[in-house]
Amino acid sequence: MRLIEERNQRGWSRAELARRAGMHPSTVSLIESGRLVAYPSQLDKLALALDLPASHAPDLVGSTARPDQVGLSANESTHTCAGSPERPGKPGGTKSAGTQRRS
Repeated sequence: MRLIEERNQRGWSRAELARRAGMHPSTVSLIESGRLVAYPSQLDKLALALDLPASHAPDLVGSTARPDQVGLSANESTHTCAGSPERPGKPGGTKSAGTQRRS
């Protein structure tokens, strides 16, 4: 993936690229690994941080769209970083015992 090559060429860690792009390091990691289909705005930020023309932004990741996302716009993406669509960040989509309401 060209994004990794560009970052390594500069001797930057993922955290450094994320800092320069104004993104969270885990987002950069997910994009680099192909587990997250980046929004065009995220690719633009990465290209800017790498001092590349915005027209080169799509080339940073190549074709990373997952089969279940082909034809979906960025707003229709089914990806969540952790947890379930109902409760992002909570594995299994359940509330923890400490946050349940009592009747």
